[in-house]
Amino acid sequence: VWREGEGLRELETPAASSSMAMAINNLGVAVGGSGRAFRWTEEAGTQELDTLGGDTSCANDVNDAGYVVGASRTGETAPGGAPVSRAFLCAPDGHLTDLGTLGGPTSYAAGVSPVVNGLLRVVGHSHDASGATRAVMWTVRVAAPDGRPLRSRNAR
Repeated sequence: VWREGEGLRELETPAASSSMAMAINNLGVAVGGSGRAFRWTEEAGTQELDTLGGDTSCANDVNDAGYVVGASRTGETAPGGAPVSRAFLCAPDGHLTDLGTLGGPTSYAAGVSPVVNGLLRVVGHSHDASGATRAVMWTVRVAAPDGRPLRSRNAR
């Protein structure tokens, strides 16, 4: 993370030969991947995120409420032998939710909105049942109408 007067800085990530930071929010929380998705903060350093059952994942965006989106392999194989990857939403407490698809095996989450009236939106793409790639937007309720956070659940 670059700050005036400090220059370039390497983010320490889990043991991997390569890593990449993909996004940073207004609070300085960075996310990315190094074989596994990670969240980085100045206070806690790098925290590796879970997967949806597969061996790899990457975080692509984080909002100021701490919700992270990305894609994770599931451990399943699509027709034709390709590994299945699914879009995920990771709550601030670390629990992942599989955001699903339009009927095909694969989806990918690229961006996440701020939480507004208990809802957030996630954009990305999904394969439909015919195999075509489609732009998508998921709307996810993350808080009750009175603002109380909903309890996270792991969708695996």
